Amino acid sequence: MLKSPFNLRDLRVVLGAASDRVERMKGTGDSGYQERLERGRKITRSDRFVFWLSNHYMILVNFLLLLYVGLPFLAPVFMKIGQSGAARVIYTIYSPLCHQLAFRSFFLFGEQAYYPRALAQIPA
Repeated sequence: MLKSPFNLRDLRVVLGAASDRVERMKGTGDSGYQERLERGRKITRSDRFVFWLSNHYMILVNFLLLLYVGLPFLAPVFMKIGQSGAARVIYTIYSPLCHQLAFRSFFLFGEQAYYPRALAQIPA
């Protein structure tokens, strides 16, 4: 075992012992050891997935953020084109997360883009 802090001599001793162990295991013909060696040389599906994810995680994160931020804008569009069921699902999903106050919201297909607080008759 190599524990911190260590020096160059300690590192050489540990690496030499590991190298000696590998040489001894090769000579014994231990089938379990040979299986472990072969398993370590193969690239599994999970290895491939983790490698792909490590190279593309930002695309995945950006897609999820786009979905989270963009989905609420689809609800009024769905209402406008007559897909009220899909719009109600989006409104239901976002209802605990959204304030849904008229003076703080945009109205994509309303008479105005937004409605001032005074029009809502809410005191300061």
